[in-house]
Amino acid sequence: MPRHAQQFERVLHTAGMAGFAFDNPPPPGPFDEDPHLQRILNAKEGPGPWPNAVLHRLHPPVPVTVRVVWERDDVEHLDTIATDWGGLHVLVTITDRRRRFGFLWLHCDDVGRR
Repeated sequence: MPRHAQQFERVLHTAGMAGFAFDNPPPPGPFDEDPHLQRILNAKEGPGPWPNAVLHRLHPPVPVTVRVVWERDDVEHLDTIATDWGGLHVLVTITDRRRRFGFLWLHCDDVGRR
């Protein structure tokens, strides 16, 4: 067996892992430390798969209205700008205390020009 195949097999070997991480609760995450933070349920990971994704920069950025589905606050429509797009996904800026980062990938169905 080639050396790289042995290394790969060793990485995937899971014998003796019963009860290790799968049966225990996850450690506290970023949403546990700040009560204002919420997940955005319609957020996407982007046009991936990285690094082969083809991204297009919007010059100048385009004013848009986006539909955001918050974890606890339900649906909200926000006015913002789109800065990039790739495939069916659009990168928009979002400034809200419920979100840690200032950008968000959304499906094009959740984004409309103003």
